[in-house]
This record gives sequence, C-alpha cells and structure tokens, in this order.
Amino acid sequence: RGAQAPVESAVRRVAIWQAALWGAARVVAEEHPSWWGGLVDLDPDTDLPAAARALVAHLGAPAGEDQVALRGHERFALRLQRQTLVGRPPSAVWRTDATCLITGGQGDIALQLARSLVDQGVRRFVLLARTPLPAREGWAALGTDSVAGQRVAAIRAIEAAGAAVHPVALDVADEAAMRAFLAEFAAQGWPPIRSVIHAAGSFENQLASRMERAQFDAVLRAKLAGALVLDRLLPDL
Repeated sequence: RGAQAPVESAVRRVAIWQAALWGAARVVAEEHPSWWGGLVDLDPDTDLPAAARALVAHLGAPAGEDQVALRGHERFALRLQRQTLVGRPPSAVWRTDATCLITGGQGDIALQLARSLVDQGVRRFVLLARTPLPAREGWAALGTDSVAGQRVAAIRAIEAAGAAVHPVALDVADEAAMRAFLAEFAAQGWPPIRSVIHAAGSFENQLASRMERAQFDAVLRAKLAGALVLDRLLPDL
C-alpha cells in the first residue's frame, strides 16, 4: 500500500553508494527508455525470503509504480508534494571569524559563489582544486587570455572585495592528502573551517550505452567519493 510520508523506521538507514546508483539508473532511463523496468529498494532489515516475497508482490501489483521502497509490509512510492511553509525560511548566517572551504575552487561556480559570499560576510576562503595555480609572485605576469590568468583575476576580485583566499592544489577524494592538509591548516593557526561548499566535479559527458567504466568512476570519485571524505574528516559541520 502507499503512504503519505515515510515513517521513521523507513528512513533510518541510507546506503550512500546505492543511492548514487539509483540516480544513475534514472539518467539511463531518460537516455534509453526502452531499457526501463523500474527501481525497487529492498528492506535492508528483512531476510532474503521475505524480501523476495515483497518483491514478487510489488511486481504483481496493478498500480504501475516504477520507483518504490519496500519496508516491512509497506510500499513507499516516489511522490512530489506541495508543502505549505509557515513564515519565511531562515537565511544563512555566515561567520566572519571562520574559513569557508570550497572544492572545485577554480571553477566558475565556485568563484562566483565565493564572490557573492564576501558580500554576506565571509572573510576567508580555501579554494581547493586539483590543478595548481602558478606561484602568487608570478600572478602579475599572467594575461587574462589564459585560463590561469582568468582564474587569478577572479581570485583577485574576491580579495579586492575584502576576503583572504588560499588556493590549494589537492584532490578532495584523496583522503590521506586531505587529512594532511587539514592538519597543516589547523597547525598554522588560521581561522577554523566552519563551512564547506562541495562544488568539485568531473565532466565526462557520454551516453550511458557508450560510457566506459573509467569515465563513470571518474565522475563518482570527484563528487561522491569527495563528499564522503569531507564527511569523515569534517564530521562536526
């Protein structure tokens, strides 16, 4: 049967990697609708025979639901429902005495976000990216017709607006390197990192039917594996 909202027992466990694969399957369905058969999330707390019976019951149900989660004797279907907000949602309050870490820190999204956050009070950034920038003493010689020159110009605009910027060349999915950087950053006495924006990503645009495993893994590494590293190393944020 359907339910208006998941009960607490239905949402107490989340398998992160399977959630990512669920999203990937929906992308495949958009590209190749003839392959689509639906998605079923089995109950992790149910033994295999019971899960098999629940799956068979779902497949034989007449409702035609194609994205469901089975939990015990209940079947939860995907729905988008309008919610009524009471009052205005609170706006973010950015601390002026802390550092904001932005991954994918040389990308257009990250640089524009940083510039806008300066106007909201952020005064220190760590811009994390895999590609190193030239040493700061060589920035004046960079022309704006080069990619590095354009990124440096954006950083200088952020600094001119009143914030300090620390560009760091690092792969956010490299947990050992991230752990070493965070330890060094704390040891140097900089204002502590109190906010994180995970804007890192890898673009490997390809139809699913033509995608190589290495391309798929590269995208997951930047976005999902990077998020897991940040979650483990900065658990209080």
